[in-house]
Amino acid sequence: MSALALHWRMRPLKWLPVLLLVVELVVLLWRADLWTGHWGETGANAEASALYTGGLAAAAAAWTAGLRRKNSEINEQLTCSSKPAWQTELPRMAVLVLSVLGAYLAGQAVAFAVTAASWPTGIALYLGYVALGMAALLIACAWGWALGMLLSQVWGPALAMLGWLASDLATDSNLVVIQGPARWEVVPWALALYALAACALLALCLWRTWFEDAPRRRLVLRACLLVGGVALSCTATAVPAVADRDPEGKARCIGVEGVDTLVCLWPEEEKYFPVATEILGRLADTDVGLSYAERVYSYGHLYDERNHWYYGDFDMDSGSQWEMADGVAGATLQATFADCKFSTDDLSATRLEAWLEKRLAGGGKPPYTIGGARKEVLAAINEGRATADLPEAEQSAWARSLITKYKAAHCG
Repeated sequence: MSALALHWRMRPLKWLPVLLLVVELVVLLWRADLWTGHWGETGANAEASALYTGGLAAAAAAWTAGLRRKNSEINEQLTCSSKPAWQTELPRMAVLVLSVLGAYLAGQAVAFAVTAASWPTGIALYLGYVALGMAALLIACAWGWALGMLLSQVWGPALAMLGWLASDLATDSNLVVIQGPARWEVVPWALALYALAACALLALCLWRTWFEDAPRRRLVLRACLLVGGVALSCTATAVPAVADRDPEGKARCIGVEGVDTLVCLWPEEEKYFPVATEILGRLADTDVGLSYAERVYSYGHLYDERNHWYYGDFDMDSGSQWEMADGVAGATLQATFADCKFSTDDLSATRLEAWLEKRLAGGGKPPYTIGGARKEVLAAINEGRATADLPEAEQSAWARSLITKYKAAHCG
């Protein structure tokens, strides 16, 4: 039996993979209605569990590393071996890393199976987030192992877990994402840098094991581990793992008869193509004298040369058709009043936009709230939404009247 197989069979944390898998599935299935049918969101939502599983992995690594000092049997086996100390320590480290990564990949396999049933476009986005999660957990293991060698078996796991959570929650870390919209993609060279930094720290831990019997060098070696851990943390928080995609030539535009407007989405957002068709169909049935926008874009397709960022008319991050309805309604009213002067006192356009948004969304209650607006603006929005619940004839008469009065007052 190989050393790796022996350590796997005799590993102290036998239930660690099961615990990690359970945590990952709970986090994943909590938002199942959002990520299914979208490869980027599928990978990102499965990777989001690394916030919790990474903390557990770091604590487990610290505890495992500290066993050598606490468990005399393990220490005797390692120190009496004819092989160098780092070679006898390597299987223990490998078993811990494989346990963590194996549980993570099992959770990702569940997410993959759900979305693979419809097999949408964009599998490359999914694989990017899978790799990001693996790099994050590798860093967690390296961080935990280093602290386990520096501190006691009580303080090492505790500080490893708290340090991991703090690095993700209190700093601008790139290791954990909670969304994977089509406008973003994982940066391959950043993943390579993360993995390289984690492997370097793990190698440093093995190097310290090799020379740990030299008392005069312990202080230097501890300092190296500390510096290596800080460098790893800086790398993970400073280098962006996710970047905007180039939208050139990637837009898929949806249209229906009776409307000149096209709703343009990313190819990976094909689960929302039927939503675009429904919204445009409702717009076609709205005959109140509106003008049509030529194209309405999903977020990330338009570029602001002055501020150097991508933008759009709407995003589908929440998965709600209200987001798309809001974008189409805003673009439609902008086209309708294109030759008009904007007035902060006349809230007719606000009433119309709120009415049209709710109408295009198919009614119901919006999944968001508006805060910080003036009372007059909130009253206008509420009036517009309430009008969308009236009979069709009353809605049409109300909207036509507002459009006519607004144009007469501000357009010419």
